[in-house]
Amino acid sequence: MLALTLLIAALWNPVMHWGRPAIDLILLSDNSSSMERHFSNRIWRQVTAQAQQLPQGSRFSLVRFGGNNVTEIRPVNIDSPQFQQLLERPQPPRTQRLEQSQTNIAQALQSTLLTLSPSRPARIILATDGKETAGDIKQTLGDFKKNSPPVFWAKPEKTATRGDAFIRSLQMPSQAAPGQLIPITAELETTSNTTAELLLQVNGEDHLRKQIRLTPDAPHLFQHQLALPQAGEYQIKLSIIAPDDPEPRNNQCTGIIQVSGLASVLYIGDENSPIVASLQTGGWRVRSIAPAHFNPALLGGSDVIILDDIDSQALTDEAWRQIGTRVQKQGTGLIVLGGAHSFGGGGYRNSIIEQALPVTAESREPLPPAAIIFLVDKSGSMDRTTESSTLNRMAIARRAVLDSVELLAEGDQAGLVTFDIESQLRIPLARHPDISNRFRQAFTFTPNGGTRLASALSQAITLLEEHQTAQRIIILVTDGFIEESTAFNAIAEQLSAANIDLIALAIGRQTETAILQHLTSINQGLFLPVKEIAYLPQLMRGEVLKRRSAIQKGPIQPLVKNPLPFLMEERIQWPALDSYMVTKERDHAQVYLTSAEGDPLLASHFFGAGRVTALPSGLGDWARNWHQWHYWGRFLGELVEWSSSHHANPILHIEHRIIQSNIELQIDAASNSMDWQHDPQLTIQVLDPAGRTTRLQADLVAPGRYQVTFPTHIAGRYSTVAQQGDQLAQHSFIYQPLAEYAPSTLSVTRMDSAVQSGVLIPWRPEAIQSSLEQEKSRHSLRSLLLALALFIYLVTLFLERNIHLPFLRHGNATKQQ
Repeated sequence: MLALTLLIAALWNPVMHWGRPAIDLILLSDNSSSMERHFSNRIWRQVTAQAQQLPQGSRFSLVRFGGNNVTEIRPVNIDSPQFQQLLERPQPPRTQRLEQSQTNIAQALQSTLLTLSPSRPARIILATDGKETAGDIKQTLGDFKKNSPPVFWAKPEKTATRGDAFIRSLQMPSQAAPGQLIPITAELETTSNTTAELLLQVNGEDHLRKQIRLTPDAPHLFQHQLALPQAGEYQIKLSIIAPDDPEPRNNQCTGIIQVSGLASVLYIGDENSPIVASLQTGGWRVRSIAPAHFNPALLGGSDVIILDDIDSQALTDEAWRQIGTRVQKQGTGLIVLGGAHSFGGGGYRNSIIEQALPVTAESREPLPPAAIIFLVDKSGSMDRTTESSTLNRMAIARRAVLDSVELLAEGDQAGLVTFDIESQLRIPLARHPDISNRFRQAFTFTPNGGTRLASALSQAITLLEEHQTAQRIIILVTDGFIEESTAFNAIAEQLSAANIDLIALAIGRQTETAILQHLTSINQGLFLPVKEIAYLPQLMRGEVLKRRSAIQKGPIQPLVKNPLPFLMEERIQWPALDSYMVTKERDHAQVYLTSAEGDPLLASHFFGAGRVTALPSGLGDWARNWHQWHYWGRFLGELVEWSSSHHANPILHIEHRIIQSNIELQIDAASNSMDWQHDPQLTIQVLDPAGRTTRLQADLVAPGRYQVTFPTHIAGRYSTVAQQGDQLAQHSFIYQPLAEYAPSTLSVTRMDSAVQSGVLIPWRPEAIQSSLEQEKSRHSLRSLLLALALFIYLVTLFLERNIHLPFLRHGNATKQQ
C-alpha cells in the first residue's frame, strides 16, 4: 500500500523549493527617436551590473525596439567570458537596423514573451518613456496572466511635456499649377497656455511670420493660401517658435509641392549659344552662365541643367559633386552636350561627371596605339616649393607623370627623358608591361643644374621618329628659362615633318613662353601655363585623356535605334552632324540615335532620381545643320521637358500615403493612346534620405493602377521614380514621424495604471534582487518518490517470499554450530 501511495505521489510530481533559482534577464530597450540615448545607456549600465549578482547559471539578453524590435544580444550566461566583455561596454550595442520613427511597445513585449523558456523563470526590464505610437499596449497589458514573468518599467525621470507646443499635422497638395492658390492647413496644439511665433518658409526663405496664442483646450487650426508663380519643386516648412519649449523636435514640419509648367533651365556654357536664345524664345526661363561664374546656389530651383561642351577642368571637383548630388537626390534633369572640349576631349574618363552619364568616354573599338615621350625638367629650380604645397615642383611633376601613364592603353608606348644642362634617357620608348612601376622606379634623381631645352627636345623627337605610330606626342614639363637658340628653328621643322604634337606645361610666371608657344602651335600641340603647381597633375592627366580620345568626323547621318518619346512622327529626317566624340553606352542606358558605326548619338538613363541625357555631338558647331532644321525649336524644348522629372505627366502619376511605419505608393499608368496599362508589374525606384537606391516592383491591382508598399527606416526626403517604357513620373515627399515627438499621454496613463494594479513594477537598481528573495528554486520529487516506491516494493517482495540470501544462510549456520 505504501509503494502504491508513493507511485501516485510520483504521478502528481510534487515540488520542493529551496535555494535561489537561475533566471533569464531580458532588457527591453526603447530606441525610438523620442528616447534620450543617455537614459538608455544608464539603464544598460545599471542592469548589467545587477546581472552580475544573479544566481549561477542565469542568462542575460538585450532586445531593442522602435517601430519594430530586434534581438541585439541573444541569451548569454552571466558566467561566460562573453558577458564579461559586455560589462566593459559603457553603452549597449546598436548594430541592427531599427525603425526609430515609431514606438510599438505592445509588439516588443509580445514577441519577447513568446521567446521565453517555460522551464526557466524570467525577469523583463522595459526601458521606455511609454509614448506608444503604434500597437495596442492596453490590450497587451490586459492579456498578462498571473504566471507571466514580472515586468519592471524603467521610466525616464522627465516625461512631462508641460509647455510643449507642437504641430499635430500639416496638409497641402503635392501638385499645383503656376499661380494657383494652394491651401496650406496645419493643426497646432500645446500642453499649456503659451504665446508662440508661427513661421512659414518657402525654399528656405521666410514667407509669413505671425504671433499665435495656443491653449490646451482645443487645437489651433492654421490656414493659409500660397501662390507659387513659377514651375519647379518647392519645400514648404512650417515652424512654431515657442519660449522654453521642452520638446523642440515636434515644432517643425516640411512638405513638398511640385508646380508644373515649363521647366526652369540652368545653362552652363557659351552664353551666346543659339540654345539659350531658342529656349527663351519658346518661353522657357533660362539662367545662362559661363563655367567660370558657376555658383552652387544657382542649382536651387533648376529643373534641368545643360552642360554645353564643358571641360572636366572647367569646374572644381566639388562643383561636379554638387551637380551630381542635385541630379541623384533631387531629381533634377541633366543634359550633357558634346564638342571638342567634352567627353573624351574634356577629360571625362574616370571623372566625377562620367559617373552620372549614360555613356563612358571611351571607344567601342581600341584606339590606334600612341607613342608618348615625357620630357621633364630636372634643373635646380624644380626643387622649389610653393605656398600652396609642401612638395617641391619635381615631386608634383612626378605625381603628374605617374597619374598620366596609368591612362595609357596596353598597346601604347611611353618613354621618359629628363634634362638640365644635359638630357638623359631614363626609360626607353617602348611598351612596358608594368608601366606604372617602371616610371615610379625611374624618378630617383635630384633636381640640380641649369636648363637647356633644345638638345633634350631634339633627342625626344629623334626617339619618336623611329616609331611609326598613328599618334606621337611629347609632354614637356619645365619651369626654367628657355635659352635663345637658333637650334629651335630646326626643332620646329622636325616637329612639323614628323607630325609630332608638343604639349608644353610651363610652371610659374617666370618661364620663357615665346619659344614654347611657337613650338606648340605646330601640328595639334598645346601651350599650357601652369600658374598654380598643385594643378599640374590634373592638367597633364586631362591632356593625355584628350589626346587618347576619338573624334569621328563626318558628315554623320543619325540613325534611329529606338523611338524617341518625343518627335515621334514617322519618317522624320534627322539632319547630318559634322562630328561627334566617340563614346560607349552603359549596360542599362537607353540609346535612341546612333551613327552608322553604332556609336551613341543620343542616350539616356536615370542617375538616382534624375534623368541624364547625353548627346556626344553636342548642339553647337558640330550640329550646325540642326539649327536650320524645321523641328529645331520643338526638339530642343521637348528634350528639356522630357529631361525634367518635375512636371506633371498625364500618362504616369504617383501618389503616396503613410500607414504606420510603411509607405504605400499608388501609380496610375496609361499608354500613349490613353488606354489603361495592363502589364502585371511596374518598376519603381526609391531613393531614401541616406542616399540608398532601391528598385521595387509595383503590382497591378486594377486596370492602370499599380501599388507597392515598403517600410520606412529613417525620416527625411524620399524620391520615387516610376518608369513605364519611355514615360517617367517622379514624386518626392518628406517623411516625418510627428507622432513620435508629439505628446502621447494616453499610453503613458495606461502604463501608470498598470503599475498601480501590479501588472508593471517600477524599476530600481535593486528591484531584481528583491524579487528573487521571495522565490526559491523548484525541485521535482518525482524521481525520489519513484526510487523509494521501488525500494519498498522489493523489500516487501523479499519478506513475503522468505527469500534467504547466501550471506544470511551463512550467518544462520554459524549460530547453529
